[in-house]
Amino acid sequence: MNYDSKEIFGAEIQYFRTDPQYWPTLIQRLKNTGLRCVTTYVQWGTHLVGPPDKKHPVGILDFTGKTNPRLNLMKFLGLAKPGRQTELLKRIGKGMLIWQAAYVAQDKAEEESLQSITWVGGLLKQHVTRAHVHIQPAAPVEWVDWLPGGGGGVHKGTRNLGSAILQKSRREQVLFVLNHYIDTVCFSLSFKEIRSGELCNLDTDEVIPIRNGKCVVDVDRKSSAIFHVN
Repeated sequence: MNYDSKEIFGAEIQYFRTDPQYWPTLIQRLKNTGLRCVTTYVQWGTHLVGPPDKKHPVGILDFTGKTNPRLNLMKFLGLAKPGRQTELLKRIGKGMLIWQAAYVAQDKAEEESLQSITWVGGLLKQHVTRAHVHIQPAAPVEWVDWLPGGGGGVHKGTRNLGSAILQKSRREQVLFVLNHYIDTVCFSLSFKEIRSGELCNLDTDEVIPIRNGKCVVDVDRKSSAIFHVN
C-alpha cells in the first residue's frame, strides 16, 4: 500500500536506541520526505542512572548525556525544534498544531513546577471553547513511593493526572484515556454531546455503558486505554 507523505503527520525516532552521530541525518531524511513532525518518548528507566539518596530522592537522572551520549535528550530536542520561532500555530484539518520552542519543563524530577501545565491551560482557554470529554479521578488517589530524604511513604494526588482525547470522524468515534499516575486509577468521564451509548475497550472487549453523558473506566498505571464509542 502506498501513501503520500503529506498524509502522514510524522514519524518516530527512539533517540536512546540510536547513535547520536546519526540524529541529524535521521531528522533531515524525515524532513526530506515531507514529514512535518518527529515524535519520540522518554524511557525513564534508561535515564535513571543512579539509586535514590538524600540529594536525589527519586534517583539520579541523566538527560544531558553525562553518563551515556544516547541519553542526551536536550541535544536531541534541540536538533528537532523548528528554527527560532517561539510559538508556531498551524491548522491541520479541523485541528491545530502548536509548537512552543521555549523550554518550560522542570529540570529535576523532584521539583514541583507547574509552568508547562499553566502554558497548556492558557492555550486551551484561548483556542478551545469546551472540551468534548471531561476526566477526573472518581475518588482521591493515593500511592506508595519514595519520600524526600529517603524511605517510602504514602503520597496523595493533589491534581488530576488523567487525560482523555475523543477522536471523531464521519464513520466512528474513538476515545483515548491516559493514566499518568503510578497506580491504577478509576476515572469518571463526562461527555459534552454523548448522552447514552457504550464504550468498548479495544484491548479487553469490556463494554462500559454511558448513562446521562457519564461513565467510569479503570486504567492501569502509567498506561492508556483505547475505547470505541458505540
